[in-house]
Amino acid sequence: MVRNVRGYTMLAAVSVFLFVCFVLYSSLESSNIRKKEFYEHGKVEVDRLESKLMMLERDLEKNEKLIKDIRGSIGKVVNGGGPKPGVAADSKEDNDRR
Repeated sequence: MVRNVRGYTMLAAVSVFLFVCFVLYSSLESSNIRKKEFYEHGKVEVDRLESKLMMLERDLEKNEKLIKDIRGSIGKVVNGGGPKPGVAADSKEDNDRR
């Protein structure tokens, strides 16, 4: 009878050990799946932000060129090189710049 109880105790201990191993494995696996989802979402977000940054850099370059043109025009006007009377302010060169 003692031998029979010892066998049941051993079977119960092995069952509990296997159950605990399964629970730990499941929790670790689900954690890895969540981490992978967060990584994928973060990667998409980084790609979106990089494209937005490139677009802003292009806009900045356009704005720098526009400011240089405006400064040049202001410099011409201040130095007396402004539009002459009787000449249209919008010349072909001004239209090409726009």
